Formats: sequence, C-alpha cells, structure tokens
Amino acid sequence: MIWTLAVRVLGVLLAFLSTTVTARVLGPEEFGAWSAGLSLAMLFAALAPLGMDRVLVRQLSVLSDSVERAAELAITHVSALRFGSLLLVFGLFAGGICRLSGRNDWSEALWLASLLLIPLTLTWLRQWVAIPLLGTRLAVLPEQVLIPAGTICVLGTLQFLQLSLTATGAAVIFALLSLAVWTWTLIRSSLGNLYLLAYRGRAAASGDLSVRAAEGLRFVPMAVGPMLCQRITPLVVAICCGFEEIAHFSYALLITGIPAIPLGMLSLSLIPPLARMYRAGDTSGQQRLAENAATASLLIAAFLSVLILLTAPLIPLLLDSRYAPVPTLLPAL
Repeated sequence: MIWTLAVRVLGVLLAFLSTTVTARVLGPEEFGAWSAGLSLAMLFAALAPLGMDRVLVRQLSVLSDSVERAAELAITHVSALRFGSLLLVFGLFAGGICRLSGRNDWSEALWLASLLLIPLTLTWLRQWVAIPLLGTRLAVLPEQVLIPAGTICVLGTLQFLQLSLTATGAAVIFALLSLAVWTWTLIRSSLGNLYLLAYRGRAAASGDLSVRAAEGLRFVPMAVGPMLCQRITPLVVAICCGFEEIAHFSYALLITGIPAIPLGMLSLSLIPPLARMYRAGDTSGQQRLAENAATASLLIAAFLSVLILLTAPLIPLLLDSRYAPVPTLLPAL
C-alpha cells in the first residue's frame, strides 16, 4: 500500500501540473468544455463494462489457469466494447441534436466524451486486470505517471511555441497518449500474452456474455455510483452557470480530491487479499484489514485537508487572475 501510495502521490503531482498547464493553455472557456467532456467520458467509461470489471478482478484474484483467466478477460472486454460502442453512438447522436438546437457548447462536450470513451474504457480495464496479476503499484503506475507526464510535455511545448489549442485538440492528445500507454504496457509486461490469448478466444467467450452480464449488473451501482458522485456536480455547474464556471469548479475539485487518494489506493490494494480471505472463510482477517484501512484513510485525509486550506491563497499564483474564484470554493468542497 505504501509503494502504491507513493506512486499515487507522484501521479497526483503530475496530474496537478498537467491540469494546471491545460488550464493555462486553454483558458477558462475551453478548459470548461474539456472538463465537461471528460466528466461525461468518465461516466460512460464506468458504465461500459456493465459491472463486469468488478467480477473480473475477483475472478483473476482466485484463478491460476491462464486459459481461464484469458476467458474472463475476453468476456469482459467483448461486453465493454459492445456496450461502449452503443454509448459512443449515443454521444455522437446527442451531440448532433444539441448542435441542431443551437447548444454548441454541449454538442462539443458530448463529442469530446465520445472521443475519449474507448481509450478510457481500455485504460481502466487494463488497471483492473493488472491489480491482481501485477500488483496495485504496477497497475496504476503507467496511467498515473506516463499520461500526465506526456500531457505536460506536449502542452508545455505548444505553450512555449505560442500555439493555440482547443478543447478538441486537448482531447485528441489525451486519447492518443492513453492508447499509446495502453499498448506499451501490454508489450512491456506479462499482460500482453494474456491479452493475446484472450483475443484468440474471444469468439468462444461471446457465448458466456449473458451469464456474466447477469452477475456483473449487480456491481453497476458500485462502479457508476462513486463516479457519478464525483462527476455529476461539475456537469450541474456547467448547466446552471456556464462552462467558464465549471473551469473554476473542476480545478477546485481536483485539489480537494487529494485527501481521498489514500482511500482510493487502499481500496484497490485490498481487493485481492479480501477476495482470498473470503474464499478461505477468514472473516476476522477481513474485518481487521478493513478497520486498519479505514483508520489510516481518515488520519491521512484530515492532515491533507488542513494542509490544502493553509496553502489555498497560493493557488491563483499558479494560474492567472481568471481563476481567482478557485480558493473560495475549497472550504465547502
């Protein structure tokens, strides 16, 4: 957990820097459109696997046969890509309807979400696969470090060259970086062979989709609920206040999400051992592990919250006067 937390802290630092660079390069209006599109894309990507990503990490935690693991991998990916394709068509269609009705801002947000949907879905599924097979630290390291680092390099270069960038351009850069990191991580790890085996058996896996989907649907609230809680408020802000205000809110939300990092990392780290304890009938071990994790999460979150509030006046110095409302949002968030 400590190693995973160290990677996550580095990832948060890079994410903070990449978001700051993105906000400076795009400006509040375009950054607001980017934030709205990313929020919609995350909701779609959380829904696409229909809860089977949670079933997958449980199965991979207890299965040892490569063929059985590949079958689980194929079932989940086939389902996610099929339903994700439907969400992609819906996003494009809804974006077209908004464009015809004169809501060009929401049309752009929906099209951005459609552009980001498949890369995000593949990225998150790879993380769920890697958690029980490679460990949580290696599972989150590529996306937590490589993607934001690449974003900083690309956008920093554009800013240095004084080239303008739109929300669509930022989405294209993010999508290409995500797909490149996804491909590189499969080639450079043992997951590549498992994915290849799953690809060869995808036709046979299609027959088991209905059974696995029925099991996975029970996990949809667990998969979508937290993402909905995080992402629905920025969308409401965009609807009620406009895309410039969502830029302020989204940046503040990024900062106030830092105290929740230990909880997220502990949750990911606990899934494989809890699955094994459940199978072994070790209820007391499960309870002790959960209690220790909850205590550690609360103490670290309290310390980080105080630190954020003390350093809040320095935040506008990282951006410019257009983002002055950000510190006033922090106490409530």
